[in-house]
Amino acid sequence: MTKKEKKITKLLLKEMQHVLQHLAKTKTPLLPAKEVHLHILDETGEGMTLWCEAVINEETGDIEFERGMSEVSKELDIDVELEGDSDFDEEWDSSFDKPSSRLLN
Repeated sequence: MTKKEKKITKLLLKEMQHVLQHLAKTKTPLLPAKEVHLHILDETGEGMTLWCEAVINEETGDIEFERGMSEVSKELDIDVELEGDSDFDEEWDSSFDKPSSRLLN
């Protein structure tokens, strides 16, 4: 991996942290969530998926987390087209107080 690729990867992960922190603080119809997936892909669409799922321990009632990762390959690609929700899009866009200062040069 080149220095520029490392820098881009690091900036992408920091930006994702920013988005997740924002999402956790924002009232959104996406929450409550039970499971989160993060896809880390290269320019060909290959890479890995990291996931975390909240589960309730039936014996104790405690919330526990199951985590894992899996490989993403072009051979496993499935395209899904979602219907747009313009109200949600507008709410999401307007919920950010300021643009990110983490721009790539």
